[in-house]
Amino acid sequence: MLLTINLAIINLMRNKKRSFFVIASIVVGITGGLLGVSIGNGYVNQLVNSVIRFETADVLIHENTFFDQMEPSAFLKNSDQLIKSVNLNNGINALTARIKINGYIRSALSSANVEIIGVDPKTDRLVFPIHEAIHTGKGNYFTDYNRIPIVMGNLLADQLGVNINSRLVLSGQTKNGDLFSSVFWVCGIYSVDNKLFEKKSVFVLLDEIAVLSGFKPDEVHEIAIKLDKNIQSSDHIVSALESQHPGLKISKWPDIRPEIFVTKSYINLTLNILISIILFAISIGIINIMILVVYERRREFGMLRALGMNKVKIFQMIMFEIIFLLLISLFISTLINFTVLSFLSQNGVPVWSVEGVNMLGVGTVDRIYPVLRWQQLIFVTGLIILLSFLSSIIPTLKVLGIHPTEAMKN
Repeated sequence: MLLTINLAIINLMRNKKRSFFVIASIVVGITGGLLGVSIGNGYVNQLVNSVIRFETADVLIHENTFFDQMEPSAFLKNSDQLIKSVNLNNGINALTARIKINGYIRSALSSANVEIIGVDPKTDRLVFPIHEAIHTGKGNYFTDYNRIPIVMGNLLADQLGVNINSRLVLSGQTKNGDLFSSVFWVCGIYSVDNKLFEKKSVFVLLDEIAVLSGFKPDEVHEIAIKLDKNIQSSDHIVSALESQHPGLKISKWPDIRPEIFVTKSYINLTLNILISIILFAISIGIINIMILVVYERRREFGMLRALGMNKVKIFQMIMFEIIFLLLISLFISTLINFTVLSFLSQNGVPVWSVEGVNMLGVGTVDRIYPVLRWQQLIFVTGLIILLSFLSSIIPTLKVLGIHPTEAMKN
C-alpha cells in the first residue's frame, strides 16, 4: 500500500504543470459550489430566524378553530389564568398575549390591507424584538406618545406616504362581526429583513384594539412563548402544553408558516443537488484527463505490468492519484471559502431582489450572511472519496487493456 501511495505522489509531482491546472480547475468548481451552498444556508437561516423573532416566536397558543377562518370570534378566554398555567412549565423565558385582526388602513394618499396586532408593550418586547427594529429618528415602540399610537413597517409607511405623527384611519372587524374604524397617529416605523411582514403588519396597544373590537380584558387571539436559550427543541414543551390544554391549538413556526418550512427543505435539497452536480462534472473532467494520462504513460504501465504489478495495485495507484488531486483541491477550496466567508459573515452579500421567492410569499432579505455547516463539508469530503473511486474505474480498465509487451515495444 505504501509503495502504491509513493508511486501516486511521484506521478503527480512528475508533471507539475498538469497537476497544477487540474487542481486549479477543481478548486474553482468546489469553491464556487461551497460558496453557493453557504449563501443558500445564510438565506434560509435568516428567513427562519426572522419568522421566529418577529412573527411566530418559539411556540404559539390559539383557540382550536383560529386557523380555520381567521375570524375575530376565535379567541382565547381567561387568558390571564392560561398565562399563569403555561408559565409553570420549565424552559419558558417569557410570554405575551396578542389580539390579531385583519384590517384596512388609510392615509391621505393611499390605503392598504394589513394585519392589526394588539400588543402589551411591556411583555411583548420580552418575546418579540420589534422595538430593536425601530432606528434612530423613526420614533419609538409605544414609549412616548400623546395620541392613540400605531407602529408600522417602513415599506408600508412609504406606500401610504406617512411619517412620524402622521394621521391614519384604521378599520377592522369586531368579535361580533361588526365593523369599527378609528383614527391613529404614527409613533414608530420599524425595518426588518422580512419585507412582506414589514409591509403588512401594524401594531397598536392591546387595550385600545380590545375596546374597539369589543374584547374583554382577558380575551385575546394568541399567546406567544419565547423559550430559554438553552432549550434546543420546542417539541417536549409543545407536547406538555398539548396534554395540559387539549382544547387549544399549540403550534411551532412550521405549523404557522408551512411555506417557509417547505422553502427551507426545498433550498437545502437544491443545495445538495447543486454540489453533487458540480462534483460529478469535476469527476467527468478527471476521467477524461486520466484517460489521456493512460495513453501518455502506456510504456510505463506496460513495464509495471511486466514487473508483476497486479490489477489491484494499478487500480489503487490511479485511485490514489485522483484522491490526492481532489483532497488537495478540497483543502485549498476550504481555506479560500473560510477566508471569503469570514469577510462576508461580517459584511454580508447585498440582495436587491429575490423575485421568485418573493412571489411565493415567504419574504426576502436585504443582505445575506453566508454560513457553511460542518455537516456539508463532511458530505462533500465523502462524495469526493466516492467519486475518486468511481473515477478510477474507467482509466484502470484502459490500463488493464494494455498488453505489456506491445506497450514496452512502442
